[in-house]
Amino acid sequence: MKTTMSLIKEDLKRVAPAIIPVVFYCALTQLLFHRICPFVLITGFPCPACGMTRAVACFATGRWHEAALYNIMAVPWVILGAAALVRRYVIPGKKRMMEISLCLVCIATIAYYIFRIIYLYPSEPVMVYHEDNLIEFVIRHKA
Repeated sequence: MKTTMSLIKEDLKRVAPAIIPVVFYCALTQLLFHRICPFVLITGFPCPACGMTRAVACFATGRWHEAALYNIMAVPWVILGAAALVRRYVIPGKKRMMEISLCLVCIATIAYYIFRIIYLYPSEPVMVYHEDNLIEFVIRHKA
């Protein structure tokens, strides 16, 4: 059985080639468009994960109410991520429960997104339409 450190090293080697392109994409889109999310860049509409990074940062610093306003679904995603790390590196187990949990969190995230679009769009800070998106650009510059 592999040790935790050897598993971590193996996993880091496996994902290392993806890190440079992801960092490049994030830097380039942030520099050019002042946002990173491909969903927002293409459609202009907020994505199901909009506000999640800020929510996690708020939760991590104890600003619970502010975090919930950004995106309450950050909570189950953080819990799922922590459970996945424990399952991978501390207590190896069957993948089935993680797969079911992932499906449930995805469904809940989409349901919450639909709720936010119906009841909060476009009044909340992260639930706004960005006119400088790819679809608008194509429509405006169509010959």
